[in-house]
Amino acid sequence: RTRSTDWRKRAYRTALTQDYSLNISVGSKRMQYYISYNHRDEQGVIRGYDLSRNIFRGRFNFDITSFLSINANINGSFVNSKSPNYASGETYMPWITRYDKNGLLLKELPNWGSYDYDMHPEEPFSNPLLESQYNDMTVKQSDLYGSFGAVVKPLSWLSFTSANTFTLSNNNQNDYSYIRTLGGNGPLNRSSNRPVSYTHQTLPTNRIL
Repeated sequence: RTRSTDWRKRAYRTALTQDYSLNISVGSKRMQYYISYNHRDEQGVIRGYDLSRNIFRGRFNFDITSFLSINANINGSFVNSKSPNYASGETYMPWITRYDKNGLLLKELPNWGSYDYDMHPEEPFSNPLLESQYNDMTVKQSDLYGSFGAVVKPLSWLSFTSANTFTLSNNNQNDYSYIRTLGGNGPLNRSSNRPVSYTHQTLPTNRIL
């Protein structure tokens, strides 16, 4: 008797998504600020896809004195994601067995798909049940944006406005394929990117009396 495999069932799952938010807003004649935070955990319907995200925002305005006021805005996003670095196998034929005679997961599977698709029959399929234990790609992305400024009014007809902005980004990606899986190269491939930018501007404003 040949044991069949429901590859689609093993490729998909019932996914769960969780989302939480917090908002705080305070205001008075000389002070206003707003803070928000959001956390999200998300599972992909395809097994192996997972995402965690945190976002916060802040906006602040203060009138320090009658001639000085300051303001600031800040936004941050932090995302961690994981995705499979292998074929899902959802199109595999059900009679393709995933185990050898000793009950161990096979490294290679026969290419029955070549009868239905334009593929090379000599090229075997990978075993997603084996590769899902090792092969994945993780990405950590963080972005921080802010702006802050001040308005100085030394005289009723003269004011100075200062505007400043900055952007910080960080992206790290790790890609791994286990050497004992089909097509696995063993070493961990890493890449990163960290752009930073800053701008500043000060403007005088004159009012005609």
